Amino acid sequence: RGEGKTSCMSSFATILTDEKVRAEAEKEMRFPEKFISCDKIEWLDTIDPSFFDRKHNLLELLLGRMYANVSRRSQGNISNNDRDKSYDRRLLMEQFERVKSDISKIAKNDKIYDSLEEISDLAAGVNLKSDLQELFHRYLTYVGKKCLLICIDDLDLNISEGYEMAEMLRKYLICPHCMILVAVKVGQLIEIIAAAHRKEIKEATISWERCKYMAQRYVA
Repeated sequence: RGEGKTSCMSSFATILTDEKVRAEAEKEMRFPEKFISCDKIEWLDTIDPSFFDRKHNLLELLLGRMYANVSRRSQGNISNNDRDKSYDRRLLMEQFERVKSDISKIAKNDKIYDSLEEISDLAAGVNLKSDLQELFHRYLTYVGKKCLLICIDDLDLNISEGYEMAEMLRKYLICPHCMILVAVKVGQLIEIIAAAHRKEIKEATISWERCKYMAQRYVA
């Protein structure tokens, strides 16, 4: 929170994933007895919201991080003839394709399509969350882990896309396969979301105070 929020997030992520650091931290803070072990957490590279725009959203950047990790692992095991691993990778690639297809259909701006295509695009919004969860499951199976640690830096600094990013977190990434750490100044995020709410509802019909109250409830 406030100054140093990014370093606080990184420090906590290190506590979650480094055995020595966690052992030292446990002298001051108590972890639940059944908390997932360090070697079962897959820490993805921190996502920087400065790359978020109308063409590259949070989910696409997350997919890019995961795909890059799979590619690196595949190159490292290029001489490995493990058929089970090869089968897991094929299923994982197919799931990447499904999720990317869902995201592309949701992002479509072209309103001229036939009725069957339109129905398919409507279904994509419903399918995206379940397809994402299946992707996380297959990815974790492939890398031999149990949980994804997703770190998002300075969510409150992207004024134009902050609300959309928060919505993607809320709708698609709250699931048993993920732990999410966000470096954010809460007051500034509330302002961004309040401005988005006011724009959606139209300025003349709702007060700024009411928008801020709605944004506070949303963030909470």
